Amino acid sequence: MMLAATMKPPQPHTADLFAETASADGCSRALRRKYENHTKSKKTGGSTPSGFPGLFSPITLSCPTAYSSLYEVMIPEEPSRIRHPLPAAYTTFDHNSRNLMPTLQQVADYFRNHVDWVAFYSAVDTIGDTLNDLKNRFDKSDLLELAIEVFSHREIRHVNQTGRDFFIKELNIYCEMKFQKTLLYSTNGQQKETTTLTLVNTMGRNDNRQLPKDYADFLLAVDLNGCAVVEKKVLIKFLDNTSDTGQIKAKNIPKNFFANVQSPEDIGARRQVQGLNYSQEKRGLQIRFLEQFLPTC
Repeated sequence: MMLAATMKPPQPHTADLFAETASADGCSRALRRKYENHTKSKKTGGSTPSGFPGLFSPITLSCPTAYSSLYEVMIPEEPSRIRHPLPAAYTTFDHNSRNLMPTLQQVADYFRNHVDWVAFYSAVDTIGDTLNDLKNRFDKSDLLELAIEVFSHREIRHVNQTGRDFFIKELNIYCEMKFQKTLLYSTNGQQKETTTLTLVNTMGRNDNRQLPKDYADFLLAVDLNGCAVVEKKVLIKFLDNTSDTGQIKAKNIPKNFFANVQSPEDIGARRQVQGLNYSQEKRGLQIRFLEQFLPTC
């Protein structure tokens, strides 16, 4: 009996914390208590409380108008790191997996705020059409994808998987990237009413004519004048898999389904760097690599 009297009640599950509070103030207190308990547990060597998700951010269950100041993305491995403020509508809750999925706007904001877009578009202008031939076009794709990692200071990691070009640890999501000259904007900078994206190219082989199940949840569409993000569920809605060439496309997606990352007015002082030639540098690297097999004197 004495033992039972001194035992602490079990920690409530995250969802229970929100269910037990119906007011905005109650929800805020519940969130703060959950975070403080987690931080205290980490400092004393304890384990992460059950129900504490990998990306912890307020969710709206019983108090949809709550949260005006407590929008923080918290990483359990580093509980002291407080991330960027997030509006309430940015975060949704998957009741089946108990994982938080960022919304389209949150992903767009992340790309906008974490990539040096002036540097990116300076690289785009410098590369220009020099790698458009069949032999070098894969190098161009690799360069532009890797540029996102480099110009985000590697906060956005280039994983180079089929249907998944990037992984963003802070949001715990994968993202695909597609680049074409005039995907979103015409050559004079006018935004297009619709966009068509080639999602999968199986080089003539297309048995199931569906997107892979593990295709990224978000796609970053990039062209010469701007970029925007769209969700996979939207791509599926506009899917066209009737082509016999092995291509799976999302056709005529209206512009309102995209969340803007950069428009022509946002990019700023992009510049073409003189004296840089990727093809020449690549050939020099190949020669230096092969010279290592020559016998030394």
